[in-house]
This record gives sequence, C-alpha cells and structure tokens, in this order.
Amino acid sequence: MSEGVKRPWGEARRKQKARRRAHQVTTTINGVTKHYRVLKRPRPELCELCTKLSPRLDWHHWDDGRLELGMWLCRPCHMLAEALERGLDTFHIKKYFNLKSLLTSNIDNSDDI
Repeated sequence: MSEGVKRPWGEARRKQKARRRAHQVTTTINGVTKHYRVLKRPRPELCELCTKLSPRLDWHHWDDGRLELGMWLCRPCHMLAEALERGLDTFHIKKYFNLKSLLTSNIDNSDDI
C-alpha cells in the first residue's frame, strides 16, 4: 500500500476499540489481572474530580464486587485515587514535602551565588 493511503478498516477498528474500552474494566485481584465487561456511566468530557478536559479518562472503581460503581478520572487524578485507596501513609507525605522544601531552598540559594 502506498504512503498517504489510509486503510479503509482503520477508522472502524479504532471506533470498535473505543466502544470495547468504554465497557471494559481491567482490575488486579490477588495479583491476577482480569478484564470484565461492565455497564459504565457515559464518559464525560471532563475529569469528574478535577474537572479538567482530558483526551483520555480512566474508569476508577473502588469495589471489585461492583465494578459498575466508579468515576471517570484523568490519569493524575486516577493515580491519586489509587494511592488514597491503598492508604497513603503520613511518612511518605512528610518525606515528599521535606524533600521538596530542601530542593527549593537549594535552588534558591544557588541563585544568590
């Protein structure tokens, strides 16, 4: 096939994958990754947590017994939600802010030189 010529089935295949992804949930239970078909709420244009426009939203569910219960989140919010579900410990939160403060003060002090 010559360059610049689109395959006629390419667009249909992309739409098919998008429809499949819209009703599929991938989850890990006891270290085993599984895929399930689930009736999700319609996908909005905005992240339901931060309300930012995102080209890709992930379905975050919190109950492996009821995968249809979930929310549409952008990648950063989904990572935050997963961390909150696992239970962020205060040690890592404090360590993060201490390191951030230390690095900021080091950069600010180097500007004075």
